[in-house]
Amino acid sequence: MKKTVFYISFLIILFITNSCIEEFNAATTEFEDAIVIEASLTDQLAFQKVLLSRTFKIDDTQNQLEKVSGANVRVVSNSTTYTFSETTSGTYTSDIQFRAELDTDYQLLVTTQNGNEYQSEVTQLRSDTSNIENLYAVREINDDGVDGVSIYLDSFDPSGNSIYYTLDIQETYQIIVPLWVKDGFHITSQDPFLFNIGPRTQEERVCYNTINAKGRLVTNTSLLSEDRISRFLVKFIPFNDIRLNSRYSILVKQYTNTKRAYDFHETLTDLSSSGSIFSPVQPGFVAGNIVSVNNPNERVLGFFEVASIREERMFFNAEDFYPEGFDWNCRVGLPPETTIPLSTLIRTRKVSYFSGSGGAGSPIEVVFRRCGDCTKSGSNIKPNFWID
Repeated sequence: MKKTVFYISFLIILFITNSCIEEFNAATTEFEDAIVIEASLTDQLAFQKVLLSRTFKIDDTQNQLEKVSGANVRVVSNSTTYTFSETTSGTYTSDIQFRAELDTDYQLLVTTQNGNEYQSEVTQLRSDTSNIENLYAVREINDDGVDGVSIYLDSFDPSGNSIYYTLDIQETYQIIVPLWVKDGFHITSQDPFLFNIGPRTQEERVCYNTINAKGRLVTNTSLLSEDRISRFLVKFIPFNDIRLNSRYSILVKQYTNTKRAYDFHETLTDLSSSGSIFSPVQPGFVAGNIVSVNNPNERVLGFFEVASIREERMFFNAEDFYPEGFDWNCRVGLPPETTIPLSTLIRTRKVSYFSGSGGAGSPIEVVFRRCGDCTKSGSNIKPNFWID
């Protein structure tokens, strides 16, 4: 293998990160604290869940929702009341397994610890007869002229009652790094900084990464002659994306929604796809179907949906579409001690060990960590659903 000294790349990165760019402070000028209630009741026999949280400022350093604990959560269905218990902070799980049934009213009721009460509209399951017929992958050139793998879905409801669909996807891909070796760096002291080279103590060759979609895809068959979804594009993966380095899986959950729920998710999708906080499409309050009983003027975020759900998972190997293999663009090289000391690269975990002992005639060779240590890009814990 041809050896390359890659200090130029480091210098370019350092130059970019230290360029004189004026910082923009995107501080929040107005902020309205609001409760967020998320609940999807499905026709699957399961422990149903309700999530309670509060909004956060865009400039909040934690950048995460504040969980709402200590609430009383229940779903009322005709003469039956299903109670929920808080299993983790802000997550409430039904005390028994149950499923949504056709021709049955459901209403969500929430009472927070401070006595505020919230209730959803009464809603019903729209349909439970739509099924995913096929989930498949095709190599093709997309409309932008990019080579890649398109994943399509076909679905059909012979009764014609479903019409409004939302799709939630979860991607998981395997990562097998190309320049892994059995030995690695082990830091033995921080001050003074010392390290040695020896067998790796954890799996760092094969890892997995999971990506959860931000929002749902939406589609409907209201203008079609039959309630059929054909060749609906679920995902497009460019040929040079790391997801196509080894083996890939996608889980698609298809929800059959009411028109109200469909419109809610469509609005969220439009806002999330605006691409920038400076876009002409500015995020605002998205009205759901949950209101405050105590204060009709209080804004409540979230939605209580009752939906039929069908799911399908598929796997494929990258070599099925790209026999030539994935181009990691990895090189073996010697870090220039006078520019970026090897000790700094090891301490900051920028590189992975490749060869050499550091002694006379055996200089240490390294690679960028993403090329020799899969934990840079994912988890070394194999998912329970994974099939090799």
